[in-house]
Amino acid sequence: MELPPYTPTVPGMLHHISTHFGDVEALVCGADRLTYRGLEQRSARLANAMLAQGLGKGSRVAILMKNSPDFAVTFMAAARIGALVSPLSTLFQAPELAWVLRHADINTLFMDSSYLGHDYLDRMELAFPALRGAGSPRLRLVDAPFLRHVHVYGQCDRAWATDAGKLLDHPNAGDASATRTLQAVESEVCPADLFFVVYTSGSTGLPKGVVHYHGNAIRHSYRMAAEYMMLEEGDRIASARPWFWIAGLSANLLYTLQVGGCLVIQERDDPHTTMELIDTEDVTFISGRPPQFATLAATMDAEQSPYSFRLLGNNTAGVVRRPPDAGGTVQFINERLEGRIPARKMNKDISHFASFYGMSETLAAHTAWPQPNYLPHDKVPSSGRAMSGVEHKIVDQASGALLGADQPGELYVRGYSLMQGLYKREREETFDPDGFYPSGDICVIDADGYLRVRGRMDDMTKISGANVSLTEVEQVLNLMPGVRTSAVFALQESGESGSNRLVAGVLTIPAAPINEEQVIAYLKSQLSSFKVPRRVLLFDPEDVPHTGSGKVIRREFQALIEQALEE
Repeated sequence: MELPPYTPTVPGMLHHISTHFGDVEALVCGADRLTYRGLEQRSARLANAMLAQGLGKGSRVAILMKNSPDFAVTFMAAARIGALVSPLSTLFQAPELAWVLRHADINTLFMDSSYLGHDYLDRMELAFPALRGAGSPRLRLVDAPFLRHVHVYGQCDRAWATDAGKLLDHPNAGDASATRTLQAVESEVCPADLFFVVYTSGSTGLPKGVVHYHGNAIRHSYRMAAEYMMLEEGDRIASARPWFWIAGLSANLLYTLQVGGCLVIQERDDPHTTMELIDTEDVTFISGRPPQFATLAATMDAEQSPYSFRLLGNNTAGVVRRPPDAGGTVQFINERLEGRIPARKMNKDISHFASFYGMSETLAAHTAWPQPNYLPHDKVPSSGRAMSGVEHKIVDQASGALLGADQPGELYVRGYSLMQGLYKREREETFDPDGFYPSGDICVIDADGYLRVRGRMDDMTKISGANVSLTEVEQVLNLMPGVRTSAVFALQESGESGSNRLVAGVLTIPAAPINEEQVIAYLKSQLSSFKVPRRVLLFDPEDVPHTGSGKVIRREFQALIEQALEE
């Protein structure tokens, strides 16, 4: 296991990468560009301003921001002073935002004023109506009892918020005394200190706060970058993965910074944006999910782009320049990569790579296969094997017995990248007596250690790469006037992608008629967009099978829905 050559904390990492990579660009978002030295210096000024405001080790700081250099600066500044940072989804609607800010005990919120049509100032006032009458930025809210300050990037005319950019101009932010104080504070940030909380949908219907500490986050991101990815200093990676989820935060932002790469931020997740960035920003790598690669390849072919790509793994591709003549040699535009792995040899589809298997609780991947190696032909498809330092066991849920090779059961995980715990939950209700975490996934591990995922123990499903709890969607839907009850299903799309889509079956109340468009509009006002079903089918309660206790028989109801969709 390769370990970082510095104390595994954010201060240790920042000082290391700013020294080694200095004037190399670290983050690019349009005209907003930041070098490694600039990231260290700007985050130091903001960290000093946070200290001057009374924040410090253990403070709860939330970030409601799009991917941007400002996000990275804010995230690193809070971590430098030992605060526990909560990146919040920019898709959160008002009820979700209110719940998470209260549950996470947030003291200070940094937020964008708006993004892609979302007005977060209005959304905050919907979440906390008392803000509309607030005449001061010093807050006292019954519904968020620890929240004291909101700092806004962008235009803001609300009395309850302050300009985040002005914190960098704090009179004490850059003087010698502040520098010495910050150095003293950073010396007390240790690998065991809490680092960040990522909120992910839980099986109970409410999000769960996954807590990681400095040591496991920094060690794992360094190791993944050094041992499993193909990135090196000077590589430029295009990605639209949001940093409020673990795949963006750990597997994009932290991985890239560890090796001196430049993360080129895509504000829009579409193939034309990717193609433009390849041309204008000299992008050498693309990070994404299998459906994105399929769409990008089709668009490049249809529009005869001078560029294409070759897969290096399940979620990474190297950019190639198309040869001028048909049948010419395809080469990576990164000469170092081409010299190591000729592009012409990377010509198999995505199933031949290990599908890195992970979750928020393990900082993304805990099974892997070093890029750019293909899986052994008899192990396709699989998720590779457990990384060194990670242990797996398969447990029979009915008996609790340990299962052997090729026997399906629930996967339990233990190891160096495992979370510290779930926020506000006792350790005993999270881990088993041996320190293993029950994943809730049904898996099979063969005699050679290769893992295959079979499904979920509960009702969780993946939609566009994110966890969605069917129970959560049903709970919100059942509160809508005109809905008697509902059932939400993840149905497999037709075609090669094999991805899931959400479909809801609603038992209506005849006295309060509703239609599909009204239901979808209601859900969009209450839930993040990826949680909203693509289709809503309405049923008379008498037409849906029920148990003797009056509950909908889900299996038979799903069959009715699938039949209706076919018709």
